[in-house]
Amino acid sequence: MTFGVRAHDFGRKEAAELASEIARMGATHVQLAPMKALKGFEADSGASNDLSLFMDKDKVLRIRELFTDQGIRISILGCYFNMAHPEPAIREKGIRQFQNYLSLAREFGTTRVGTETGSVRSDYGPDPRNNSEEAFEDFYRTLEKLIPVSKVPVTTSFTEGLARKINTTPGWRD
Repeated sequence: MTFGVRAHDFGRKEAAELASEIARMGATHVQLAPMKALKGFEADSGASNDLSLFMDKDKVLRIRELFTDQGIRISILGCYFNMAHPEPAIREKGIRQFQNYLSLAREFGTTRVGTETGSVRSDYGPDPRNNSEEAFEDFYRTLEKLIPVSKVPVTTSFTEGLARKINTTPGWRD
């Protein structure tokens, strides 16, 4: 049996240390969200949330090699941003970041990039408006901007539906 873990559940670490710790757990697959899991990739590091400004293909290949050397495959990249953020400029920044993750996915050794639907609140918090048609339309317009990048090269984007966020299962709503 093989299993995978979310790298950011281990805290923010250097890539080599993180890969080693995950390998000790016996995991062979990982969801890697660089902005949440890797030191030096913090959103507040001064480089902005645009991964392309501080990560090139050589750096990506080195991170992939560190995980591969520990017997771990980066099965999915996590690129969390609020797809319905109330401020359009912040939402656009997230779209650019996600598009960049899609463009670098193959260098990480995966074709999958995941995110969440988000919330109409800037803090991702629950809000009754998350269940509105307007919130869903904002989310959908954001999703439409990701589809062309998802098609070439062959990559897949995933969106997690979470409780009290947009596009949740009705049974989970408060």
